[in-house]
Amino acid sequence: MKKLIALLLVLVLLFGLAACGAPAGENTGTEGQEQSGEKSDEKTDDKTDDTADGSAGTAEPLKMQWHQAGGIDTLFESPWKDSQSILSFAVFETLLEWNSDGSYVGRLASDYTVSDDGLTYTFAIREGAVWHDGEPFTIDDVVWSMHKVCIAGQGVWSSGVKSIVGAAEYIEGSADSISGITTDGNNLICTLAAPDRVFINNICNTRILPKHCLENVADENLLNDETFWSKPVGTGCYKIDEVSFPDYCTIVAFEDYYGEQPGVQKMLFTNYSAGGNDSVTAALIAGDLDFAWGNAVNDIEVANNVAAQNSDVVPMMQVSTYNRYLGFNLSGREDGKDKEDLKNVKVRQAFNLLIDKNAFADFYNGQAVALSTFVNPESSKYNSDIPLFERNVEEAKRLLDEAGFDYSQTIDIAYYYDDQTTADAMAMLKQNFADAGVTVNTSLMTGDLTAAINTAKNYDIGYFSNGAPVDANIMYSYMTSDGGAVWMGAADERGAIFDEPFNAWKNAKDDAAAQEASNKLQALGLENCYMIPMYCLNTIEIYNSAKVTIPADIFEVDTITPARNWKFAEWHLN
Repeated sequence: MKKLIALLLVLVLLFGLAACGAPAGENTGTEGQEQSGEKSDEKTDDKTDDTADGSAGTAEPLKMQWHQAGGIDTLFESPWKDSQSILSFAVFETLLEWNSDGSYVGRLASDYTVSDDGLTYTFAIREGAVWHDGEPFTIDDVVWSMHKVCIAGQGVWSSGVKSIVGAAEYIEGSADSISGITTDGNNLICTLAAPDRVFINNICNTRILPKHCLENVADENLLNDETFWSKPVGTGCYKIDEVSFPDYCTIVAFEDYYGEQPGVQKMLFTNYSAGGNDSVTAALIAGDLDFAWGNAVNDIEVANNVAAQNSDVVPMMQVSTYNRYLGFNLSGREDGKDKEDLKNVKVRQAFNLLIDKNAFADFYNGQAVALSTFVNPESSKYNSDIPLFERNVEEAKRLLDEAGFDYSQTIDIAYYYDDQTTADAMAMLKQNFADAGVTVNTSLMTGDLTAAINTAKNYDIGYFSNGAPVDANIMYSYMTSDGGAVWMGAADERGAIFDEPFNAWKNAKDDAAAQEASNKLQALGLENCYMIPMYCLNTIEIYNSAKVTIPADIFEVDTITPARNWKFAEWHLN
């Protein structure tokens, strides 16, 4: 079914500075290879001030959506905190990016090699790149960024370098640097403590920031330093131009970019958060928005409705590891209204059995598939010993009674999607729990979502989403002792269960050993239910084919892999 849906949607592919601190104005990878990495420097040093169609900088800008998880009051969002907008990928760069065929393309590294034992990665750092403020980009920026991201970065962004020798000592403060990060001329050498199947993918997610702008900023302020983040600089093919918080900003082609100039010279990013998702779809229908992705359009019904009202709009669906799940807050609520019952594994198992996951998936009319584990059941990596999910209310009630569950309490479930489908799903979720006599209150998170999720935590269960670039098994990293999910709590308890099998999967040098470890992870995840995978949701992007031509193959890589090669040089206004 997934392949059929993807094929049907593919049939609609008709492709017909500021100095640092300037005030605001706005896969399959090659990990574990026994040979050198892909030759990946496909860029040239040729530059042009005109687009391929001669539109130059005088053309109408491409109209994009500006959205940030932490809000857009006075600052841009650090890519070490979240990546909600294409703007982040256009302005900041990583060492490598994913190509649609699963290989890697060089960005701030022109090439890389992997040693035969899978322990040593050598990156040839690009020469000739400059920051948007005119300062030269150097290997020191990379070394500094790789050190600071594992202290200041959040979630997946902070995990990128933790497998390097000496990272743990640096993070805990017993060492001044990460001993496994060394340099030889313009080569960056990363020595791992053990083979790591996800290291190269993490490198693709680690965006490099300018040391000269931020080296004197305290670690705790790196992600929100007002001087820098009011108008940050990167090395990307676009630089930030005009800014008017919280309404809009523009980015323009960076004239000193080391590679090909982007085909579209200017992009206008508009903030639609005040009007919610309806304002995004209305703008797409009216032709006032040329490209959209994320929660506002990640619903096949919404996408089809927009396309029905504007024949120029093309929805693109991608088979995905993107998932929605319930996460238990075992770390404590700021308001003190903790629910001790949730620490009982039988209660969590019961809640898993109460959810009508197939009905949830049906909300998306073929876009979603119900999950028993975080691995899609249609994937070859699925643990075939685990039966497909079936709801079982009677067994759930038995487990709740056996656990001595307090039926007089109200379980608070928080979510952050404001579309009608989610509202309908939350109503169904309440009924699912009511079928076993469990009272649930659902509420929409607003404002600074990062703070609401990770600081206030005034919820018992979060209805969240995530995705695992390349391999869904990466989702199980959240359940390890250092998984980075602040809200989850019970780190020692989780570590005793998940650390060993996750490390076995991560360090596996052959697919058979990795699958054995994956099978164990999936079984343990189902048994312990710290997170309840609900459904895998294929992802959707929408663009206006009358306004812009976009290379088709960028849609072959899932939207939850933002470090994909966006091929901006091949985007053109029509």
